[in-house]
Amino acid sequence: MITDKEQIQYNAGKKVIEKLQTIDFPISKINSRYEVKSTLRDGSIKDVVVISLKDATIGNYFHIYVDAINLNLLYVLGPHQYIEINDFFS
Repeated sequence: MITDKEQIQYNAGKKVIEKLQTIDFPISKINSRYEVKSTLRDGSIKDVVVISLKDATIGNYFHIYVDAINLNLLYVLGPHQYIEINDFFS
C-alpha cells in the first residue's frame, strides 16, 4: 500500500520531471526524499520533497525543493549556490 508521503513524493517528482522536459534538461540520475520539518534557506520550517538529479552533461548534482503541501517548486540548490526556480527553468 502506498503511503501519503510516497504519493506526495511521486506527485512532486512527476511535476519536476514534466517541468524539466520543457527545457530539455539531460538527467542521468534522479531520486527523491521526503523531509519532515526541514529548515529552508529563508529560515522557515516546512515539510518538503527534495528531488535530487544529476546533470548528464557535466555531472553536477541539483536538488529541487518542493513544498509537500501544495507541490509548489520552492528553489534549487545547485553545486555551489541557490538558484531561483524561474532562473533554473528558463
